[in-house]
Formats: sequence, C-alpha cells, structure tokens
Amino acid sequence: MYLWFCSLLGEKVSSWRMSAGSLLLAMIAGCRPTLVLVTLLAIPIFWKPVKEKRLLGEHKILDLTCFFMPVLLVAAGLMYYNYIRFGSVTDFGAMYNLTTQNMPKRAFILAMVPMELFVLLFQPPCVTAVFPFFHQVSMDNQYAGSLLGESGFGGVMATNLILIFAFMPYLFRRIKYNRAAYASSFILTGATLVILVADTQIGGIVPRYLVDFTWLLFLSVALLFLGWNERYQNTHFWKMGWIFFLVLTAQSMIFNGLTIFTDVYEKVEEFNPQWFYQAAHQIGFWL
Repeated sequence: MYLWFCSLLGEKVSSWRMSAGSLLLAMIAGCRPTLVLVTLLAIPIFWKPVKEKRLLGEHKILDLTCFFMPVLLVAAGLMYYNYIRFGSVTDFGAMYNLTTQNMPKRAFILAMVPMELFVLLFQPPCVTAVFPFFHQVSMDNQYAGSLLGESGFGGVMATNLILIFAFMPYLFRRIKYNRAAYASSFILTGATLVILVADTQIGGIVPRYLVDFTWLLFLSVALLFLGWNERYQNTHFWKMGWIFFLVLTAQSMIFNGLTIFTDVYEKVEEFNPQWFYQAAHQIGFWL
C-alpha cells in the first residue's frame, strides 16, 4: 500500500512502484489468502488518478500490465506449487492439515456467525483487581453443534474502545473531506467482517486470528480521524475531539500492553516469574 501511494506522488504515475505494490500484496495469498481482500483498496487509491487520466489514459495497456502482471505471476506460481504438492491448483494444503479438526469436512454454518462476532468483537473483558488486571473470558454458549474455540481476553472492540468508530463511518460521511479516505475506511471495515467470518468458519474461534483483521480496524479509524482532523483543524471542536481521541488511544495501549504479562498459550508468570512479579510491583506500586 505504501508503494501504491508513492506511485502517485509525481506528476506521472510511477509504473514500477505500482507494480511493486501489486507484487507484495499478491504475495499475501501465499500465507494468508483471506487478506487478499486488502487489494480492494486499489479502488479508492487509484480512483482519482484514473478520473484525471493520469492512469489508464494514453498508456492503458502499459498501466494495466504494470498493475496486473505481478498478480498474475504470483497466482500462476502459487497454483503450480499447489498442483505439484497437493494435486490441485486451489488446494493450499487444507486436505493435508494435521490439526485438532477435520479441515476438509469444515462447512459454512450460519448459526455460528453471531457467536463468532460476539466473541471476537464485542465480548467484554474479565477485569479483576489482580495483576495484570484481567483474565481469560468464558466461552459459554448455547450452540448445539461442535464449536471449536479457545478463550481469549475479550472482543477487540470491547477492549479497544477506539475501534467502535470503525463501525460507524456514516457519522463521518457528513464531513466533507477526502472521499477516498471515507471509501477506504468503509472497505477496511467490510474486509474485516469477511475475514473474521472466513477465518472462524475455517479454523474456529481462535484468539490468534485477531491478528488477521484488527490492524485493518485500526487503519480504518486512523483514516476517519485524519479526515475529521482535516475538516475541523484548529477549532474548539478539534481540541475536544483530540482529547477524546488520545484518551481512547491510551486505553487501547494500556490494555494491549498488559497482555504481555498473560497469554492464552503460555503465561509469563510461569516461564519467567521473576520478570512477572517485578513488573507487577512496579506497575501496581501500591502492593
């Protein structure tokens, strides 16, 4: 994405930077295919250059080749690799995945979607008075089937309050600023929901899947606030808004910082108790 943005800095679109950006984004498919949805950001990023005829103007064939050729080359390489290793161009190894579940038999179950959205987005954290001040949440549910899941520390929106704005982009639509920023934020939030459902339907409700989409929500919120900042800069409303923004940012940083000291899979208290209790008495200075 950085290379895509850099390709638009000059009077002419930089073909090699655009190609390099396409190459790197296409390579995501080799390890995390669902994240390829991020390439939809090409629409708001290149919309204005296309409208201004800086792109797809006199050299349409060259521009299309520079943008799509890296994607086609990566796709061809991955399909060939899948074919010679797994016997199918579309099989990324799921048929041979030795895990706790039968991956080839996984099916899309609509009844699981509400549980997936609640656990990974909205479930409140379990806050306590004992360092690091929160514990794993319960995975209690009324789903009648077999639910594969691991307990985490709460939904990302409940533990990072600033991310709530990623699901309220319409509040910022009235602010007349760069439409590409608004469109990008909308795409990022939409991609988050698709990736969340796809990941959990394929692999279950697993906390580590948060890494796939949480950064998209933070980027979505960043775009909304940057647009808001552009509209209301140096006004009283701007100052009040930034105080609110900084408070929510601090809350997010504190919560995620404390996750260092407790983990779903391995706890610091167990493998490095000296460091854990030193931190506990330094942060909890009243102990």
